[in-house]
Amino acid sequence: DVEYQINEEFKQDTIQLADLLDLDEIESAKLYLGALEGAQELDRGPITTSVIRFHEKRQFLLECLRLTIKAATNLDDDTESREIFAEVVKQILQIKDGRNETASAYWRKCVSAMGDIEKWLQQLAELAQKLSILGQTNSIDLAELLGYQRSSLVQQHESLGAVASYLIKGGYTSADDFRFLCTKLKLLDKHDIVLVHYMPALTCSITQFGSSEGSGTMEEARSLHKTIVAAKDADPWALRNFHAAALVLWLAEYSG
Repeated sequence: DVEYQINEEFKQDTIQLADLLDLDEIESAKLYLGALEGAQELDRGPITTSVIRFHEKRQFLLECLRLTIKAATNLDDDTESREIFAEVVKQILQIKDGRNETASAYWRKCVSAMGDIEKWLQQLAELAQKLSILGQTNSIDLAELLGYQRSSLVQQHESLGAVASYLIKGGYTSADDFRFLCTKLKLLDKHDIVLVHYMPALTCSITQFGSSEGSGTMEEARSLHKTIVAAKDADPWALRNFHAAALVLWLAEYSG
């Protein structure tokens, strides 16, 4: 039998990669080994190549998901192709007998994943600030790595926001999911690109559950109306002007 020995450089690199991507060390080692050949193609170090490949895979999968759900809910496409994609979406969401409980859970996972990305972006910002204080910002590789991760995570966040909005548009969510979204939105405290990525889900929810043309009932719309209006004073959003904008959008659609 041939025996292999792991050298110290490999150990340290995989540990650093695991910390960067929040992976266990076994998964980190697999990713690192797979990136060794690609490092020459990209003319980057193994760690940088590993990070690039990791995020490229995530973004590719999210874009496939986004385009699939979009095709399943796009009324402008022909019926036959839309039905084919709709069946694929049902399998992804594990919908059986027309029951949407699993779809609702999947949608909430998407929104929660957006929150996870926001935490990751915050950690990257804190790391960049820490390195700046320590005077370690001269490393071109490190600066490129942090910049690439931030850019890729923002794209992933946008894709998840689009997926969430298409699922709402397709009727896979409930009024309680809209309340779940509002609970998330009221905690946002910055006017940035993160907030913008929630707007499609917000507007689609308002159309679905506040408009007479949506899938929600009149009783649900009235209940949501009380919740949204009451939040102005009883349970204010972190960004008052954002809540005011959401309220205007709601009142424009509300048919109660």
